[in-house]
Amino acid sequence: MRAIVAMLAVALTASTAAAQHPTPLETEEDTSKCSLRTLPACSGLLLALASRILDCELKAANRYDDGRSTKDLAEQIMGVCAVERFKERRVYLRPFKIPLNDPQTELDDFKRAVETIEMARKNRVGSK
Repeated sequence: MRAIVAMLAVALTASTAAAQHPTPLETEEDTSKCSLRTLPACSGLLLALASRILDCELKAANRYDDGRSTKDLAEQIMGVCAVERFKERRVYLRPFKIPLNDPQTELDDFKRAVETIEMARKNRVGSK
C-alpha cells in the first residue's frame, strides 16, 4: 500500500512541476505554437533545426565540392538543404512576422553556407 501511495505522490509531484514549467517544444508539429511569448520554449526546436541545417550543409559541401567557386557551391548547397532551411524559417521568422522569402535572411543563409564550405574544406585539408 505504501508503494502505491509513494508512486501516486511522485506522479502528482511530477505533473504539478510540469504544469508550472512548460516543456520545451521539440517536434515540428509544435512549430505553430511558437510565438514571441513562447520563444524560450521553442529554443530546443530551433537548436535542433539549426543543427540539422549545419549537418545537411556539411554533407552537401563534402559531397558536391569539386573545386569550383565557393559562390556556385554555396548556391547548390542552399538548394540541397532548402527543406531544412524552410523548416527553420517557419519556426524562427513567424513570431517576428518576417516573410519567408526575406532578402536579408537569404543573404544570411548564403553567408552561413559559405562559412560551412570553408569549414569543410579546412577539415578535409587538416585530415590529410
